[in-house]
This record gives sequence, structure tokens and C-alpha cells, in this order.
Amino acid sequence: YTAVPVSGGDINDCFMLVKGKQQYFLKVNESAKFPEMFAMEYASLKYLAANTDFKIPEVIHHYAGTTYQWLMLEWI
Repeated sequence: YTAVPVSGGDINDCFMLVKGKQQYFLKVNESAKFPEMFAMEYASLKYLAANTDFKIPEVIHHYAGTTYQWLMLEWI
């Protein structure tokens, strides 16, 4: 992957990940400062995707380690 920094808010570092012709949106922050943040966002996005006609980005993966956590979404 190639990571290109993009704007995405005040508490996350955000990147466009590029792999060949595929593009993804990656949000990263410190696990201790925002515990379970991306797990909750993952669940919320899955709920919205199942219960609305709005375009909701597909969650590719989320991870929470002891230092950092991240959420990877389709690029829309």
C-alpha cells in the first residue's frame, strides 16, 4: 500500500491507501485516548448500511491494539 495523508477530522490521522487501482480510507488514532471508538463506528456503519438507502462506506477492516487503533473503509 501507498499511504497519502488526507484531511479527516481533529482526532484521527487519515490516509488514502492505494494498492494498484484500489483506494481505501484509513483512520488511525491512539487506543488509550479513544477506547473502542472504531469498534463502535464499525457497528454503527454496519447498522446504517443495513437500514438506510444512503450510500454508506463499506468497512474493510478495523483493529484495536494496545497503542493504536484503525478503521479501513472503502474510498467513496
